[in-house]
Amino acid sequence: MISLDLAQKLKDAGLQWTPQDGDFFVTGIKGMENIYVVSGSYDSVPELGGKRWFFCGHLCNRDGGCYMSSTTCHSMNMNGITPERFTDGKVCSVKDMLFLPRLDQMLVEIEERNQRWTLKKLGDRYWCRINESLDASDFDSEIVNTVDNAVAEALLYVMDVYGIKESKVLEDKYSRGDIMSI
Repeated sequence: MISLDLAQKLKDAGLQWTPQDGDFFVTGIKGMENIYVVSGSYDSVPELGGKRWFFCGHLCNRDGGCYMSSTTCHSMNMNGITPERFTDGKVCSVKDMLFLPRLDQMLVEIEERNQRWTLKKLGDRYWCRINESLDASDFDSEIVNTVDNAVAEALLYVMDVYGIKESKVLEDKYSRGDIMSI
């Protein structure tokens, strides 16, 4: 898993996050500094705060009534609005959360910026190389203990140099990457 420090640097660099089931994150709320997983979501009308994502449980209809309540400790939406209809506690804002992207998500972010990547392993340590073309290396991450942190450093470089994603999305996942052992 990516380090909290690198996750914060990616957020500060502008990495956008729309929660998906299975995503990892840390809250920015004092006393809730644990790592959480998005366990589900519910699409709602904007007047009720829009889409809600749940962690530590899910939304349910109890007793067949017309109100939805949550079996969850916490939920979040894009703006943190807690509609009056929901009596299950405060809704957090996605903006207050620190997204911990998985390896596959970071590689897709690199590819969506039209960059090639190579993961390299030396013993039990890793680094990620970014190549604008096949015959030149533009960037090598530091050699680190986890593959996630190596790729996070490479993504930071790509975001710094190439900025906003290009509109062209690659068809095949990992189509511009390679994994090597040395």
